[in-house]
Amino acid sequence: MGIIMEKIQEFWDSLDTETVVNRKVLFLELLVCVLAGVLAGMIFSPKKRVMIGCYNRDCMVEETESDEIE
Repeated sequence: MGIIMEKIQEFWDSLDTETVVNRKVLFLELLVCVLAGVLAGMIFSPKKRVMIGCYNRDCMVEETESDEIE
């Protein structure tokens, strides 16, 4: 366990160095992260079925007997 913690500490200390990132690369990295978050949200969301439309009784057209006679 001590060897793993030393490697983690060494990696953590290496993160302090400054690096230069191209704007195009930064934009693509952010885009990938956003799209991965949207995809993960769709996969792990509790609601799996979406129904779009008006399903109220007021919107339904019902035939009456007078419509059938004409």
